[in-house]
Amino acid sequence: MKKLLLFSACIMLAFASCKKSDPTKSNTTAVGTISATIGGVNETFTTSVVAESADTPSYTIAISGFRGTGATQEGIQIGISSYKPITTGTYTISSALSNDVVYTPFVGYYKNTSVSSLVTFGTDFSAVHITTIIITSLSSTNVQGTFSGVLINEDGTSTDTQTITDGKFDVNITKANQ
Repeated sequence: MKKLLLFSACIMLAFASCKKSDPTKSNTTAVGTISATIGGVNETFTTSVVAESADTPSYTIAISGFRGTGATQEGIQIGISSYKPITTGTYTISSALSNDVVYTPFVGYYKNTSVSSLVTFGTDFSAVHITTIIITSLSSTNVQGTFSGVLINEDGTSTDTQTITDGKFDVNITKANQ
């Protein structure tokens, strides 16, 4: 379990260290799309959509996108981090908890509920709620697939969850600054 927590921390570090687009700046030329049904509402993210890959210190694919601005902005992140090269296939948080699995999938979603209130949901690393990412096509320039899961509120005090179904992504890949 300690290895999983350390590996999860590496994912977050990889997400934080990647050069991100500023979601507040207008970017009408999307390099892909991310869509999903979130809490029963169909959502499409086409602003500042980016997929970055890295192969050091671990293999990582980090996909993110935004919709809306200011008090109505929402964002989504989808990622996989692994000690081995990432390929097409199914990545689930429940199977990542076994000792012989070398990857960790992550899905995160946030929304502003007012100008000063941000609500963030993410993969439940205790695996009470399952997150699944399926990569159906992967090349050096594009990644496509699906995702779903029940995300938990990351504020540490709430038991709220956010259900994501019918998630799809088709995003061009750039190499992350390493």
